[in-house]
Amino acid sequence: MTDILFGLPVVHVEEVIDLPDKMSDLLSLALDALEACEADPNYFVYMGEYHKPADDGTCSVCLAGSAMAKVLGADKTRWLWPDNFDDRLEKKLRAIDRLRQGRVYEAAKELGIAAPFDSVAIPYYSVSPEEFKAVLRGLAAKLKELGA
Repeated sequence: MTDILFGLPVVHVEEVIDLPDKMSDLLSLALDALEACEADPNYFVYMGEYHKPADDGTCSVCLAGSAMAKVLGADKTRWLWPDNFDDRLEKKLRAIDRLRQGRVYEAAKELGIAAPFDSVAIPYYSVSPEEFKAVLRGLAAKLKELGA
């Protein structure tokens, strides 16, 4: 099914691929996907869009959009949001977005699990991509240590 939103095609994606259930694994996978997008000239990292094609043939992606692109194999010409995927993937993609913002409690709520703590401060990607990734890698390690 194809919808048109703001003049661009929006495709509802049916996927058989899954993403990890644990927040720590989910965040680590998303960070790996983000780094793959950073290294790919077809992608531009912008935390304000999930997965949005640009006129020049590139696609802007956030942390969750990076997982859409590099893990779920989303077409870079498609404008996508988490709700373009099935319910289980939608919740996991939204959890990635909450973790990007340090909102651990809300990420856990998306996944239907108990949160080990409420939130943590995350620096802006636009200010320092390296610091953003380092803090999120630290968060993933802390979540793993806590079994989350």
